[in-house]
Amino acid sequence: AGPPLRQPRMAHTATTLRDGSVLIAGGFTDRALAAQSAERFDPTRDAFVALPPMRHPRHTHTATVLRDGRVLLVGGYTADGIVAHAEIFDPRTAEFRDAGAMHERRAG
Repeated sequence: AGPPLRQPRMAHTATTLRDGSVLIAGGFTDRALAAQSAERFDPTRDAFVALPPMRHPRHTHTATVLRDGRVLLVGGYTADGIVAHAEIFDPRTAEFRDAGAMHERRAG
C-alpha cells in the first residue's frame, strides 16, 4: 500500500507526467462536492504533494497529456451541472491556467 491522498476523492483523473510523477486532479470529496484541489504523486519520495488549486472545480472530466508535457483538463461536472471550461496544467510551473470554454458542455 502506498501513502494516502492528501484529500480523499472519487471521479478524479490520475495522469502520468513525463518525469514519472502523477497528477491527481479534481474529483469529488467525501462531502460529494466537486473538488478544485490537485496533488502530485512523487514516486521518488513516495509521497503526495499539494498543488495550487485548479481554476475550476470538476469531477468526471478528462485529462490529456499534450505533446509539450502539459495536461489539458476538459469538462466534467460541478454542483451547477456540466462544465464548459477547459484548463491546462503546466508541470514545469505546477500551475493551472484557463484554456477557454468549449462550444458545448461535456462530461464523462
